[in-house]
Parts: sequence; C-alpha cells; structure tokens
Amino acid sequence: MLDGRSAFNAAIYGDMPPEYYMPGVELTIQLARLHNVEPKFYQAYDLFMMHYQPYETVVEALNESSKSAPAWRMFIRGLIRSTEYYNINQLTRGSMELAAAAGSRILSIVANTRVKVGRSSYDLETLNKIIKEDKSSDLQRYEAALEELAQSAGEQVAEEIRQYIEARGEAEAAAAALAGRGYSLGDLSIWRFLQSPDEFRRRVHLLSAAAQALRLFSQVLPTSLSHQIDESLWGGVDGVAKMQTYAQLSKILPSELAMSRVSRTLFLLKLTQMSLMIYKQAASIRPVIFVDKSGSMAEPLENSNTAKISLAAGLALALFKKFNGVIYLFDTEVDKVNPSAVVKTLLEIEADGGTAIDPVLEEIMRIGRRDYIYIIVSDGITEASEDILKRFEASGLAKRTRLILVPPSGDNYRWIEVVKRQSRVIKATDVASFVAAARQALA
Repeated sequence: MLDGRSAFNAAIYGDMPPEYYMPGVELTIQLARLHNVEPKFYQAYDLFMMHYQPYETVVEALNESSKSAPAWRMFIRGLIRSTEYYNINQLTRGSMELAAAAGSRILSIVANTRVKVGRSSYDLETLNKIIKEDKSSDLQRYEAALEELAQSAGEQVAEEIRQYIEARGEAEAAAAALAGRGYSLGDLSIWRFLQSPDEFRRRVHLLSAAAQALRLFSQVLPTSLSHQIDESLWGGVDGVAKMQTYAQLSKILPSELAMSRVSRTLFLLKLTQMSLMIYKQAASIRPVIFVDKSGSMAEPLENSNTAKISLAAGLALALFKKFNGVIYLFDTEVDKVNPSAVVKTLLEIEADGGTAIDPVLEEIMRIGRRDYIYIIVSDGITEASEDILKRFEASGLAKRTRLILVPPSGDNYRWIEVVKRQSRVIKATDVASFVAAARQALA
C-alpha cells in the first residue's frame, strides 16, 4: 500500500497487514470529497494511519527523508512535532471514524491553503517539485513554512475533534436520560458535525433541553393520577355510585348490607336491578399525549433558548415514566411511539410545515377510553373537518381532552371551542407557563 511518496515506512502497519486499514483509508477519501477535495491516495493513507495508530508507532515509522515527496514528508513531520498531535492521537487512535475525520479535515485544510515561502506562496504539490529540484543544502525555509502550516492545521483539527467528542458526550448523556436503552445516535456522526457544527450543536441542545425538561416535570408533576372516577363515567357523587357489575359486591355500602337483614326480598330486587349503592372506586387515570413534531416546534419559546419540542418531549417522557403514559407524535400523520423514537425525532426534526388535527382526533376516538386524559401540545393547529368534529363532539371525549397551545398558534377554531366548553385549553407562552399548563392539564 505504501509507495515512495509516503512519509512512513512499513513499521506503520504494526501487527496487522496493510489491507486491514483500507476501509479507514477509503473513508478518509470519501470524507475529503465531502469538502470538495480529491486527495492523493498516499496522503489519505498517511493521515489516516498517523491518527489511527498509537503515537509511538507513528513516531518510529516516520521516514528519515523522502526523495519523491519531500514537502509532504516535512509537513507530516511538522504535524507529529506539533503540540496538539500527541493529545489528539490519544482521542483518535483505534477509532476508524475519528481517525478518518481528522485525516480528511487536514486534507481539506492543506488543499485550500497556500504555503508562503519568502515572497511567494505554493501548493504542496508544487513545493514537492521545487524541493526535489533545489540542489542547495539549506532547506530550512521550506521546513519552517511547512511546519507552520502543520501546526495551524493540527491545532484547528484537534479543537474540532475535542468539540465533537464533548458535544456527542452531552448528546449520549441526554439520550440515555430520555430513552434509557435502545436509542440510536446515528445522526450524530463526526462527519455530520464537520459538515455543519452549528446545526450539530443545535440538535444536541434539543436533546439536552429535553432531558432537563424531563427532570423538571418528573419533580413538579403530581406523584399520582389516581382520582375518583367522575360522574360522567359511573354516575353518583361524593365517592358513591351505583354498582355496574356483580364483581363490585364487596364495595356495597354498609347501609345496603343492613337492608339485606331487614328485607331480604328488597335487597335481592335492588341487586337484580343493579341499583345497590357502592363505594366509588379510585382509578388511575392514564395520560395520552400527542406532541406536534412539525419543524416550527424546534424554535424556542419566548424569552428562552429552550425549544418547544424539547419541553413537549420532556413532558411526554415524564408522563410515560411516571404514569405509564402513551406517547404520540404528529404533523400531518399521527404515530404511537416509544422513548427511543422521541430521541430520533429530536435529532431529525426539520424546518418544514404541515400540522393536521384530524388524525389526532380520529386516534382519540379510536382509543375511546373515558378514564384516560388526552393532552395535545402544538404551536400550529388547523381546523378539524366537519365530519370528524361532529363525531368527536358526540363521542363525549372532548371532556377528557386538554390542549396546550404554544405560540404562534391561534385558538379560533371550532374544535377548540368544543374543547374549551367541555374541558381545558391552556396557553403557554414561556417555560414557566408551559410547566403550569402541564400541571393544569393533569389536574
């Protein structure tokens, strides 16, 4: 694999055959092409190997000189001598991904930098030719210029790799807090970072903010959602209801049992007619939350750098973990998801439009449980279609539906008026009011 232009000898292979390293070299070339650089094979090979192999192996394998590519060898030696190389090698060694990324970035810097020697400036290939033809023994001016380029490139790439590792570590911690096991961080690769560091950091921030919101809601939400089932479900007030099944005989009021001793006939008649009174059982109300995942939800709330989707995701996962809540994500479609899918959404959310309420209302009616609370969080609600609105209102489930509206969404829709009349529509304009809205939705 090595040729006369390489800065290294065969000792760079260590204990493995040359073919073992080819996938990493090919990856280095592919990443360099993302930066519109078409590298020489020997350059990609050298840069991958010097970042993949241990520092000691790299130093020992450096050639004493190079007749075919003297400028390249001077540049590589300058990199190895740089103050940052040892530290960055400790991070990239043994990692194909990081070694290829570091190598490709250096290739990009070299391809786009002219080396200044005296009053002239040259690219690396031209310098190779000049040095080979220069018969003087004084090569210090070339070496100094190439070492300066190597130092600059090494420092820049080292800082990029450190920033990536720090950001990915933050993302991994946040994803683990949000989803436990089973999450994937495929969208947080090193080349995604190198392509757009700011966008990468934005997505990491969405994850971190969601993890913070999860911790917050885990603390401020009630410890239990067990309430007396309301009159609309069972009938009766003040903890007393008519029996619905014979399985509830154990809950009969003492006064009804006393009646059985006074008039067995009357007791049996009331039993047959299911008119005996029982203690109304407490029921654990299960929350079902629908989170708008349209692109506008990635924007921050007012006077905050916390994105709307991060707060909504944190609330959804808190409901999932504390109360066995059910999570749905929606835009123009609605999907029931697990926590790992929430992590994936935070990493992939794009600035696109489109939010439809019809699929959400359809799903609420499909579930149909009156002992559930249905919470919708959105910043861009649309109007419901006539048929769905009529069926939703007739279903009685509007009484079990809560809507948390965040800017810029308005509330002048007929279906929202239905929810307002029968349940709660809560506006949240900042983090504090969003937290208050979440608590009201569960009250």
